[in-house]
Amino acid sequence: MYPQVSQLATRVAPLDLSDSIGKAADLLRSTSGGSAPVGVNGHVMGVVTAEDLVAPLARDPELARKMPIASLALRPAHGIPDYWTVDRALAHFRQEGLDSAPVLDAAGRYVGMVSTADLATALCGRLRPRSIGGMATPFGVYLTDGVIRGGVGDAALVSAGVFMASMIIVAYALAALAVGEAGWLMHIPWIGNLLEKVGNGTLQGVVGFLLFASSFRLTRVGGFHAAEHQVVHAIEAGDDLSPAIVRGKPRVHPRCGTNLVVGMLMIMGLWHWVELRDFPLGPILGVILFRVTWRRLGSAAQQYVTTRPATDGEIESGIRAGEELLARYQGRPLRPLAMPARLARRVWNMGLCQVAAGFALLMGTAYVINYFVRIPGLDGLFG
Repeated sequence: MYPQVSQLATRVAPLDLSDSIGKAADLLRSTSGGSAPVGVNGHVMGVVTAEDLVAPLARDPELARKMPIASLALRPAHGIPDYWTVDRALAHFRQEGLDSAPVLDAAGRYVGMVSTADLATALCGRLRPRSIGGMATPFGVYLTDGVIRGGVGDAALVSAGVFMASMIIVAYALAALAVGEAGWLMHIPWIGNLLEKVGNGTLQGVVGFLLFASSFRLTRVGGFHAAEHQVVHAIEAGDDLSPAIVRGKPRVHPRCGTNLVVGMLMIMGLWHWVELRDFPLGPILGVILFRVTWRRLGSAAQQYVTTRPATDGEIESGIRAGEELLARYQGRPLRPLAMPARLARRVWNMGLCQVAAGFALLMGTAYVINYFVRIPGLDGLFG
């Protein structure tokens, strides 16, 4: 089933008859179909093309650029209904010799413009979302554009939260067993004295974080995380989703949540540093340091901590998620939703709710168990 032209229509602001030829030329420069609509009260009266501007501009460019569009002979609009499928629209374009046309709703109101290139792209199955997000889970890659989803489901997203919580619990427990108040390193005289000067609480947090970071890269989630980024890069570049092409894409992506985590850690660390030293220019220097380095540090964290080279199976998981997302995007049904419903769906499709649920589930279970049966190393984690 081919998509409807309403799914391809690009909103090109209609020109008014009083607008100048100069404004029309500027608008035509940014349109893909080579024509711009001229409308009144939401209805298209006709279209103007770059070719229509040539004659007046050739006679007197200074005068022509100020002339109103009303001085031109508008071309027929040849509007097409928004419910037409792209194959029907392309046949109409061929019959009428069109390169672009306005798309109209059932009441004849203007929806947007569609071009031959748009229709050809849709028939080739190459429609792509403008922006894609995703997550890596223990069971594979999840991708979404906020409306359409591809890859693993909600259960896998919940498992990602469980996975993160389990790694934090294990890392913090090991750190407490090593450098906590009763840790085995504290029994070594010279090491214990040195560690006491640093402070057990701070040291446990640092060691726990280092254990978490160093072990994350070794897990399957690190490989799926790399595959997720590489597939998103391939889709956004318009490339085919073949293993060779996907594997050649970078593992670092500018919209990765790792950047946000690194930024939050930097803010907390800089704030702590300023408080300890009571340095008057500390906040200013901290803001400058954060602004200059956080993205670079986020990219380094992605490259060396939260991702690793993906295996063939992990790449295939990412490709399956990408192909599923694109296939659903091609034929997505038009179901207008109210703003609250659209917002709720986007929030749910982000996957953060499911991940948070899995994280809270395991953390809550561990807290209850530790309350009744003390687990070595977890007292510090749960206060």
